[in-house]
Amino acid sequence: MANLTQTRTKKLFEQTLMSLLETKSFSSITINQLCEAAHIHRSTFYRYYTDKYALLEEIVEFISADMYAKVEASKPTSRSMSEEVIGFIEANKTNFMNVITKNGNYELYEVLIKKVSAIMFDHYQDWDDDLSIKIRKSTYPEMMCHFYSSGIIEVLKRMVSSGDNYSREEFVKIIDDLIK
Repeated sequence: MANLTQTRTKKLFEQTLMSLLETKSFSSITINQLCEAAHIHRSTFYRYYTDKYALLEEIVEFISADMYAKVEASKPTSRSMSEEVIGFIEANKTNFMNVITKNGNYELYEVLIKKVSAIMFDHYQDWDDDLSIKIRKSTYPEMMCHFYSSGIIEVLKRMVSSGDNYSREEFVKIIDDLIK
């Protein structure tokens, strides 16, 4: 179990990476830059992470787990999974933008798609929404999870980064139509 200092240090690395992503692409960020910006020695970074991809994975894991928890908590409500996901993205727009839309960070985009796909694959047997039912009926459920996660993430990316004049409700409809 992590102590308070470890938790704070890891949180500082996460916040620093997200801050650097506002002005730099992930591929151009070095461990030295990250440590200098966080005012923490390089050896401390390696105490917690093997490389910058491990830090990235932890950030994406946190964002994905938070989104998953919000969607799970909403099950008894009348809001659809799409509405919950879009609401979560709107509430965390800055983090979402940093992870998938800033400066051509394709690596981040791929990590997020893999994570969302894994969440779908791990839970499609347990959920009774339209998407889970489609995945259960598929001959290749893992490939279906990747296909749908890519499409949903792309629609959400467009929602937060483009000048499209779609309303929130229209984006919910777009995702629902993608799933049906």
